[in-house]
Amino acid sequence: MKTLGELTLQAHSGSIPEFLEFISGWAKEAGYGGQRIREMEFAVAEALTNIVEFVCTEGEEVTIRVGDDKGRRFVIHISDYGKSYNMLLEADPFLSGSDPSEKRPSVSRIKRIGDVEYKRFEGKNYLVVTVYPASMGGSTSSA
Repeated sequence: MKTLGELTLQAHSGSIPEFLEFISGWAKEAGYGGQRIREMEFAVAEALTNIVEFVCTEGEEVTIRVGDDKGRRFVIHISDYGKSYNMLLEADPFLSGSDPSEKRPSVSRIKRIGDVEYKRFEGKNYLVVTVYPASMGGSTSSA
């Protein structure tokens, strides 16, 4: 991935608007239109809310890096040093093994905008979203 920009802020709800502005600016620079940018904002807000509520409960930092891959697709790379937490699995009580009545993260918006991957490596969570252009639809996968 060719990195276009990177932003690191404290993991709290007050940081979300600044992250969204960062994403919007780079998505516009990459040629995405208003509707698709709004979809990206909703998806990133969903992921960041999950991180603040479930992962970085001690105020750790979150880094968002944006770029494009060799296929010229927009890539959003979110990382943190919070507790190990795969929100893609935890959102489904059948996959996570948790009580269906427990509060779980929402991932419906982030899964609609492109391919989504989660990895845990050397004490760090990585959520990577490769955004499809609006004309490509929104199938998803997770690793």
